[in-house]
Formats: sequence, C-alpha cells, structure tokens
Amino acid sequence: MRGEFSAILPEIVMTFDYETPDLRVSAHRFDQRETFVVSVQRRGQDDVRYCRSDSAFQQLLLNFESLKIRRSVTEQELATIKSGRVAYHRLRLVSAPPMEADEQVLIAQPNGRLLVEVEDAGYELTLTKQVVDQLARACRGQP
Repeated sequence: MRGEFSAILPEIVMTFDYETPDLRVSAHRFDQRETFVVSVQRRGQDDVRYCRSDSAFQQLLLNFESLKIRRSVTEQELATIKSGRVAYHRLRLVSAPPMEADEQVLIAQPNGRLLVEVEDAGYELTLTKQVVDQLARACRGQP
C-alpha cells in the first residue's frame, strides 16, 4: 500500500517538534511569514543550540510535513519489531489558526526506516532515520 499517511501544508506549520530517546528538535514561529526559531538538544549535553531556520532546514521539514507510506507491515512483522528493543520517536506539528495539532508516534526499525502503527496496522514510511540525523545537525555553525 502506497500513499500518504498524513500531511499538513508547509506554509501553515507554526510549531514542529521531533523527539527521539537522544534528541529533541523544536521549531516555532508566531507568524507564517517569519522563519522558525530552532532549538536542538541532545541527551547528556548541557548546551542547547538555537538558530533561525534557513532554506536547508525548510527543505528538511518537507520530509515531516507529508508522511508517505512505503509499504504495509504485516501483523507478524509488527509484533516482531515491537518484541525487540524499540526506539520510539514523537513527531508533532501545529498549524496556523485555528491551531490544529497532528501528533504521531513513530518506531525506528533496525533498517533505518520509520514506521507508524494505527489500530494494530503498521505502515513503513519513506521517512528514514537518516533524515532525523540531518535534523540533528540543525544550528551547527550558526550563532
């Protein structure tokens, strides 16, 4: 099964939060015409990096604003994945007024793919951990 699991128009995103067991990236803005103020924090590190979003960050956000399904995951595959050591990720997007939020819990697979579970059905997304790793590098080299 291919298609779109969820989508939000990039121009109306006001808040973006992505959290893994080791990383938290947040981006907020008060007006749709503004750039985002981004914060990046890693577990075990005292410093939090702050910056303004740039075109590279904006392009990266597109990967999260439209979650595309790569394939369906069988019940057996899902049970096997969940029986192992699982790293859960949380994605939260808030849109412009009337301020609607979309939140997803994603499961990181050993192959680097992320999947989402809905009512005992699993869907492997085109989104990969590699994109999350790129997100973690936001604010590097910026004041």
